[in-house]
Amino acid sequence: MVEMKDLIGAWRLNGCEAHDGEEVTFPLGESPTGLLVYSDDGVMSVAIMRADRRPEGQQDILAGQASASAHAEGYLSYAGTFEVVGDRVRHHVNVSLFPNWIDTTQERIVDLSDGGLELRTEPVVFGGRTRVVRMRWSRVRKDAES
Repeated sequence: MVEMKDLIGAWRLNGCEAHDGEEVTFPLGESPTGLLVYSDDGVMSVAIMRADRRPEGQQDILAGQASASAHAEGYLSYAGTFEVVGDRVRHHVNVSLFPNWIDTTQERIVDLSDGGLELRTEPVVFGGRTRVVRMRWSRVRKDAES
């Protein structure tokens, strides 16, 4: 049984794998990066990405809108509220890079062990195949290096 207080704080992404029973793939590469934050007032936010994304040649974020789809490749972010029910966390999505998730609930199975957090999906269609996606997180500490 997971309690809300167990999730509160910031978590750094350590890995993301998709399993289909035959093979394991790494949808965000083998060294993804990301941050997941759960607040004690029930708000959550997550941003994850491939570590090998390259910067654009200019600094003006609006001038680069023509290539916005290229910016979204290998990146996902969403935020909203959350609740804990049994061994699961439900993310009630208010804003999302992926518009289809807005006003949906993204449920994840929670495993807290060895000071880490694993969130995994039930089998879902992902990349055209039915897979279970697993993300491993570690707590962000104020006194630790980024």
